[in-house]
Amino acid sequence: MTLLDSLPPRPLTLDEGEDLADSDTVAPLTVLTADADSYQQGVYTLFATASDPKRAFVLGFDPDEGSWVVVDSWHEDEWTPRKQEAALEAFLDDHYEDLEQEHTGAQRGA
Repeated sequence: MTLLDSLPPRPLTLDEGEDLADSDTVAPLTVLTADADSYQQGVYTLFATASDPKRAFVLGFDPDEGSWVVVDSWHEDEWTPRKQEAALEAFLDDHYEDLEQEHTGAQRGA
């Protein structure tokens, strides 16, 4: 079972995001802070790492697909905060540009 398989078919609740914040391998990145249309407050993007092979991932909840998707991934040596932010911004602009967002500042699972 992969991380994507274990995520629910919805954004995470704030409590679920807080639970992940204690993890060494997964951290919440973006929390929607205001309700708009059918979107509820919650965690919509995650940062994850895998040890075999050593990779860094940005995951996002795609409302069109109704599931979590890999937004981008890098070998650990290729990952940078700038690449992470660029991937995150592009995904959010494509899917949630009209909603108020709060970036948690989590990087590399911290």
